[in-house]
Amino acid sequence: MQAPHQARALQIDAATATAMQASLDTHLAYVITGDATVDDTSAAGLGALKGGVLFVAAYPITPATELLEYMAPALTKRGGQRVQAEDELASIGMVIGAAWNGARAFTSTS
Repeated sequence: MQAPHQARALQIDAATATAMQASLDTHLAYVITGDATVDDTSAAGLGALKGGVLFVAAYPITPATELLEYMAPALTKRGGQRVQAEDELASIGMVIGAAWNGARAFTSTS
């Protein structure tokens, strides 16, 4: 049985790992030898970044904090924005506003 808040790992094959590494920015790339393991927070961040997200608003609560910290370097490098909202409702409001204005936007919560 998995303990609450225990990180889960996603197993990916070497070919998929190689393709992921080739398509990601240098600072996000993993040093991959054979099969790689990616935790769930990193997988969510990688998916959002690969999907073109350039605006992230989140309230600092686990796992949103870790996800925001993980995505911050890539957002900065790509000219994106991240905002620490005052609560979870504010973050979804910011994301909806950004999306209405054409940005690929993302939020995270517990």
